[in-house]
Amino acid sequence: MGGLLQINPIWNLGPYKPSQVSAGSQPDFYMMWTEGLARIWPPWEFYFWHHTIPAAVWVALIMGLIFVLLIVYPFLEKRFTGDYAHHNLLQRPRDARCGPRSARWRSPSTWCSPWPP
Repeated sequence: MGGLLQINPIWNLGPYKPSQVSAGSQPDFYMMWTEGLARIWPPWEFYFWHHTIPAAVWVALIMGLIFVLLIVYPFLEKRFTGDYAHHNLLQRPRDARCGPRSARWRSPSTWCSPWPP
């Protein structure tokens, strides 16, 4: 398949002309979902008391809603499931057999280690 099928035939699109690109900015990886949301959101504008509310306001509101949901989710899950136990407790070292001792045993510097395996 790799020799017979085309995936992205970019040569069919013509030469690259930077002036024809819709946005000259490249978002960072953590802003890509907001950039994509801003690009696919329809250009809805509302007029409220002689002021124009642009489409970018909707993107900011959706981002705020997503962040609020991310912050509130653990509390809602605790309330709806009824699970009020502590889940941040660690195991005792004697119960965790795949701990640092086994990692030391597998490492190439085992023979130079001052601790017994």
